Amino acid sequence: MEEKTNAHESIIQHLENFAKTNVSLIKLKAVEKIADTSSVLFTRLLLFFFLFMLLFVFNIGLSLWLGTFFGEAYIGFLVVASFYLLIVIFLLLLHQPLRLRLKNQIITYLLTETK
Repeated sequence: MEEKTNAHESIIQHLENFAKTNVSLIKLKAVEKIADTSSVLFTRLLLFFFLFMLLFVFNIGLSLWLGTFFGEAYIGFLVVASFYLLIVIFLLLLHQPLRLRLKNQIITYLLTETK
């Protein structure tokens, strides 16, 4: 009878260890996903910032150049601003499909196993 009790206790102990190991594994996978996602997000934000600065300075230069071409500086700024207004209108028209596609890509990225 004592052997059965020891066997049951041994099985219960193994199951507890198995459950603890699985919980630890899930935590480690979650930490890895969070770290991976955070690093990708940070590098993309950094890249976006420098790209924004580049485009900002380029747009000022383009606006001033167009202003000298048309004879008035404000006309150059209006031409560049009109170009961006067209882009904004285009993006507003495509907002829903772009949002859905980006959402699906993020979900796929977060749920795939890292190699």
